[in-house]
Amino acid sequence: MLEGELCVDPNDACCCDEELLFDENGPSCIINYLGDATGLTFELVTQGGSTVLPPLTSAAECTSSGGWWAMPSTDFVRIELCDETCSIRRSETTRLRVLRGCPATSC
Repeated sequence: MLEGELCVDPNDACCCDEELLFDENGPSCIINYLGDATGLTFELVTQGGSTVLPPLTSAAECTSSGGWWAMPSTDFVRIELCDETCSIRRSETTRLRVLRGCPATSC
């Protein structure tokens, strides 16, 4: 496993395998992903800190805590952020870290 920046919590010994880059063209709220979204971790980084976004099954589960869900398509998976999360991305400078291979539980 990789350490340092790929840790969901840099002080935690549990680290992720890889960070996927999606923010090159600005703050998107929809990601077309070629692959299985199972096992991805989304971390929203703002000036005030960072929050791991909860994975949901649909937009109907979105709350003020935000989150994300995936919709399979023929050629890719469409990943969408909840309106609450998207609103933060549009109103302030953020970075969306998409991490693969993070532990499902704390060490």
